[in-house]
Amino acid sequence: MSMAELAALAPTEKLKMLEFLWDSLRPEVESLPVPEEHKNLLDERRDKAQSGKSKLVSWEQVASRRSHSFRQLETYLRK
Repeated sequence: MSMAELAALAPTEKLKMLEFLWDSLRPEVESLPVPEEHKNLLDERRDKAQSGKSKLVSWEQVASRRSHSFRQLETYLRK
């Protein structure tokens, strides 16, 4: 499929393609080593959370925000 054909797809079809591509890449991506800078960032964030220097949100809050963002995206794509 050419880039022009991809560009001409409806937004919902593009999303399906993205999902397919991500799912097909997942095994390869998951086998890659984690860069040291990512490990360092995670360590910093863990330390801030444990020391109380960062604001934590519940999983329910994360899921609610995610659902809201997806609803906004769906509304945009239906235009």
